[in-house]
Amino acid sequence: MRTYDFVVLGGGPAGGAAALELASVASGATVALIGSELHLPYERPPLSKAVLQQASLRQGPLSLFGGRQAFEAAGVALHLGVCAEHVDAASRSIALSSGERMGYGKLLFATGASARRLALAGAELDGVRTLRTFADAVAIAGALTGEVPARRVVVIGGGFIGLEVAATASRLGCDVIVAEMGPRLLGRAVPEAVSEAVLRKFEAEGVRVLLRCGVAALRGDEKVRAVELTDGRCLEADAVVVGIGAVPNDMLALKAGLQVEDGIVSDVEGRTSDPNCFAAGDVARRRAGLPWRPEYFCRTEAWEPALQQGRAVGRAMAGQVPPHVDLPWVWSDMFDWNIQVLGHGELADRCVVRVGQDPNAFTVFQMRGDRLVGAVTVNEGRSMALLKRELPSAALVDAERLSDSGIALRAALRPQFDPAGA
Repeated sequence: MRTYDFVVLGGGPAGGAAALELASVASGATVALIGSELHLPYERPPLSKAVLQQASLRQGPLSLFGGRQAFEAAGVALHLGVCAEHVDAASRSIALSSGERMGYGKLLFATGASARRLALAGAELDGVRTLRTFADAVAIAGALTGEVPARRVVVIGGGFIGLEVAATASRLGCDVIVAEMGPRLLGRAVPEAVSEAVLRKFEAEGVRVLLRCGVAALRGDEKVRAVELTDGRCLEADAVVVGIGAVPNDMLALKAGLQVEDGIVSDVEGRTSDPNCFAAGDVARRRAGLPWRPEYFCRTEAWEPALQQGRAVGRAMAGQVPPHVDLPWVWSDMFDWNIQVLGHGELADRCVVRVGQDPNAFTVFQMRGDRLVGAVTVNEGRSMALLKRELPSAALVDAERLSDSGIALRAALRPQFDPAGA
């Protein structure tokens, strides 16, 4: 059995970033990266957009970190196309799907998340897809642009992934229906004002959106032909894309005895309940590190936070002081719109909207009392660039000044209250 000083489980952005950071800062240490896909870490954002539209991008994913050469140059041992089937925390060993066993000094769980599946009749029919990996994107692209391209597409779920796929399918000429169970689009991700604007945009682009709409079953012979709704309606479909969220891949950690609560519970530096195990990326339920709410933990499903967490946790595993991890930041492109989400808006109890001359370009500030905890920009990239620098230190601000577009945003973000009195 080969033993490595550091083993990283997961070949996504968090795992790749951590492996390279470990190889860089832990001088002389041995590092192994285990990934279930045959691909090295790759760019995820294009999967729901460019890969579906451009055949040239389906030959292989866009590699992160410089590809295989970067990992080999760093001395990272790559074990791709294999899974960890069992982790024995007592003996610090891993059983792999290849039949091999591997020992570790310290272990990082960067196992990511899996697309949530429909537990309904017909969910296994051909033509029903989820989107999580490059292979998923290629399969959806084949349905949308193949020899007999889908004309009628039903997207189940009105979150970011579902809406990005819906927008791309519409651009490709498909008749698209979005079926969302909740009362609004992006209900768990953005404030109501943004949801309403996105709904208007999709309807203006010709996408039919059904809210408060449950799915009862998927119908077809071997291939999906229709989506049956709980109210009895039936939507004809040549292709169905399911985007109803993701489930953290934390079962391996749970069976290894780690504390798991919808993700692997970890501190701000990725340490878990086992001193030799760490977690980063989509699978980690991490202490957020908020001075005003130190007990708050969150799990973030986004590409940029995964990269940052991977680097930071890699340094912590090596006994180095980890760099500061920025507030969670997520972005999405739909049609010609850009939406960006920053911070912990889930903690807000009210919102303040700032609109300029263009009604389709605005910012929503998410407040908890007088504390600015998050922000969402719609077609306001410059504002988000400033917010990413200023929001972490903005603390307590004047909501009226934030809403006044006549006041420069930088000035409006200046603290107006004494934080000691909060």
